[in-house]
Amino acid sequence: MKIAIISDIHANLEALESVLSDIDRSKIETVYCLGDLIGYGPNPKEVLTLCRERKFTGIIAGNHESAVVGSSPLEEFTELAARAIEWTQKELQQSFFGPNYIEFLKTLPDKLTVTNLGYPLTKLIAESAVPRVSCLMVH
Repeated sequence: MKIAIISDIHANLEALESVLSDIDRSKIETVYCLGDLIGYGPNPKEVLTLCRERKFTGIIAGNHESAVVGSSPLEEFTELAARAIEWTQKELQQSFFGPNYIEFLKTLPDKLTVTNLGYPLTKLIAESAVPRVSCLMVH
């Protein structure tokens, strides 16, 4: 079984499209995203829409998603990151007729455990429990 693990897209649509193209060429059907879909880049709506359309096997919230929905204080971020988060919040709240991006972000868990993946990967634990720290444990 081939598995793709992606993270830290930070609203960079072109990079995400390139990575997904490689995933498709490699015929990988199982894709996990370890968070930070948004932040810094200019395309948070488009990135979130594409990720929802692709129906990844699993997505966890990164610290940027947590901050955008108000779960993490902006004081824990650099000034540049805090400004990017504020801009992203405004962008995502301007969706009058489209999907509710903020509500989607609120549904993302901060931990993902996957078992029975087959040898040599028998267990995958991904966690975004502490601001600016993500953990990926593979057994």
